[in-house]
Amino acid sequence: MERVVTALLVIATGLLSGWGMKQLADSGRWRNPPDLPRLRLLLQKIALFFLLPVTYCGAFWNLDLSVSGIWSLPAVGVFAFVSGGALALAAGKAMGLARRERGAFFCCGLFTNVGAVGALVCHQLLGEEGFAMVPAYKLLEEVLYFGVGFPVARSFTGPGQGGLAAGLKRVATDPFILCALGGMAAGAALRLAGFQRPAAYVTVNAVLVPLASFCMLVAIGLALRVKRLAAYPGPCAATLAIRFLAVPVLATTAAWLLGYGRILGGVPLKVVMILSCMPVAFLALIPPSLYDLDVDLTNACWFASILFTGVSIPLLALAVRAF
Repeated sequence: MERVVTALLVIATGLLSGWGMKQLADSGRWRNPPDLPRLRLLLQKIALFFLLPVTYCGAFWNLDLSVSGIWSLPAVGVFAFVSGGALALAAGKAMGLARRERGAFFCCGLFTNVGAVGALVCHQLLGEEGFAMVPAYKLLEEVLYFGVGFPVARSFTGPGQGGLAAGLKRVATDPFILCALGGMAAGAALRLAGFQRPAAYVTVNAVLVPLASFCMLVAIGLALRVKRLAAYPGPCAATLAIRFLAVPVLATTAAWLLGYGRILGGVPLKVVMILSCMPVAFLALIPPSLYDLDVDLTNACWFASILFTGVSIPLLALAVRAF
């Protein structure tokens, strides 16, 4: 229970801190506020260039790489991401949403927060062994987002551009992604070379993992715009059904069929269960802004999913114990 409370506190305080600073600056009550866009970028850089690579290195250093079954995790992650996007397209059409609304709603199904929130929850509920599997699950996330998500979203207002090749190029040259992969590779290399990981690394990761999530969530809060959820009850309800029910059932079933429940005490199965049950990512707001889709709908669905984590994370804790 303590770990669940810690995860919820990090999420709430991170978002509220960023949003509170933004409100103070926008209202003029904060004399000489910092440059919030620059602060947001700085927090992201601290998390992505330093904190997360260090934690990934330590986690991979401690991971038993001889277990071949976990190497299919990227494919399971892709299946979960794509399932969310496909279900959103089907639900948007079934609800009779206009074209601009369907494009925005598609983003709510595909883009999911397995970085700031998912990694934190995995670490709190499963420890370092579960946290180490997060980057494997989300290995192809950026390829899907920029190679598939953005072009599909744009197709609802005009001809698509870029596509998979552009997404792959972006991933191959993105310093944030390269830093994360570098941390994973360093940890794996140390493990394979037979070096013993210092015992203090457990404490290091116990501090840095929540700190990295906190930094990213503050950055999200600095750009947060709270909209009335009542304006989009149908899409909000459908988002919760897709993100917290349909996708977890599909992804966890796929993981179970792959035998994840028999590997490492069932930790890979629990990782998939947790990561497939995450809220809409803040990145989902970017394509609607770029391509003149319904930004307010996406914002409402994103906010509804964030609020629902107060229910979903305690339920995940119970499910993890049951499995």
